Amino acid sequence: MMYIIPILAISALLQLFAAYLALRLIRITGGLKAWVAIAIGMVLMALRQVLVLYQIASGTPGSIVVPIGEVIAMIVSLALVLALAWIGPLFIAATRVDQTLQEQEERFRLLTEAAFEGIAISECGCLIEVTDQFAGLFGYKRPELMGMQVTELIAPEAREVALEKILSGYDDPYDSVCLKQDGTRFQVEVCGKNYSHKDRNLRVTAVRDISQRKQAEEQIKHLKEFNENILLNMIEGIIVEDKNGNCTLVNPSAAALLGYKREEIEGQHWAKTIPEDQHPIVDAADQRRAAGYSDRYELEVLHRSGYRIPVQVSGSPLFENGDFVGTMAVFMDLTERRKQEKEQDAIVAVSRALRNAVNREQMLPILLDQMENLLDANGAAIGLREPESGETVIASACSVWNAWKGERLPAGVGVSGRVIESGEVYVSEDILSDPLFARPELLGDMCALICVPLIAQEETLGALLLGRINPLSTQSRNGP
Repeated sequence: MMYIIPILAISALLQLFAAYLALRLIRITGGLKAWVAIAIGMVLMALRQVLVLYQIASGTPGSIVVPIGEVIAMIVSLALVLALAWIGPLFIAATRVDQTLQEQEERFRLLTEAAFEGIAISECGCLIEVTDQFAGLFGYKRPELMGMQVTELIAPEAREVALEKILSGYDDPYDSVCLKQDGTRFQVEVCGKNYSHKDRNLRVTAVRDISQRKQAEEQIKHLKEFNENILLNMIEGIIVEDKNGNCTLVNPSAAALLGYKREEIEGQHWAKTIPEDQHPIVDAADQRRAAGYSDRYELEVLHRSGYRIPVQVSGSPLFENGDFVGTMAVFMDLTERRKQEKEQDAIVAVSRALRNAVNREQMLPILLDQMENLLDANGAAIGLREPESGETVIASACSVWNAWKGERLPAGVGVSGRVIESGEVYVSEDILSDPLFARPELLGDMCALICVPLIAQEETLGALLLGRINPLSTQSRNGP
């Protein structure tokens, strides 16, 4: 019987160690009652083994020990110790996973609470989870939204488009209109994405209220339209260019000044309406705009018909978010001012010259030169009617018609003769094909001619002829 004593002792120690391991698992697993009950059971089993061991050691008669039973009890105690020792790490790993999940859930909760968007998860068009922001966005409490159909939150006019995007799995942001609990409509930006979770087809959707942004955009649009209406109705010509020199806005006054329709200039580079020799002026102005400077300068622009128009330009740079984006130029037509200046210069020059002239022969060339300069003519001549014979005598001529001086035409012959007889103004844009002109070989390169009678005291004394290489129709922009 002595060999049974070590078996009983080992069994008692294993059972006490199992009780210790059970109590240790309380801290690991957080459970209390189950592990305490197991520990008490192990201690009681150990006390039994100790009691049997004492009876054998003291020789108490009547003690019955079954050796095979005690061996089995020792093996069971050993297996229990091993099980309790191995189960600890499993619980530790599970606890760590659970803590990780809790931390992730907490981070997700904080993230969704901090997000501006309301987030919802739906299955087959039915809401199964929403954030507080989502519920607040629609004026509901979270429980009220659980199980609600997504379509109940969409305004009727936007429902068809929204459903089409949901069913097709559309995952790009789009604008829509939703309904609050009280029926109020509000504009939203929606972005959804389909995903699978445990064999379930779900859709997560982020919704952002963009009502304020839309209102701001509408206000900006109205303000822009208001400003454009001002620009479009200004008397001055206005052209807005991008930083590459392409016209983005041309008001009607600028288009009329240049002889184009607005759509014919918008999108075109400024070189379309600026003579080549004026390009350095505009290039220098563009450099000043890019540097942030505003100023005024004079320039000649090109009319659609080919003639030049003097203008004064007030240029200002345009910036967006601190970046140079283009130029706004305001044009003022200087034609009338230049005309007045030319008239004043002509009056001063004539007055000064006439003071030094002693007879008609000296006065006439002075008058012709100033008339030619004032009216942008390429040739000028004065024909006087000789009282005795009625012939027209070219008393003075200048420029390309200088050779006309002294020519004599019979009464009523030629343009000057007709004007002297009728007393009416004669205008021709194609003088070379007009049979009325008596000496076409003397015209040179002239294509247009105007002849006006010289009348004093209701008597026609002669006629003034002015010729131009260019058509007279352009004269309205460059002179009287």
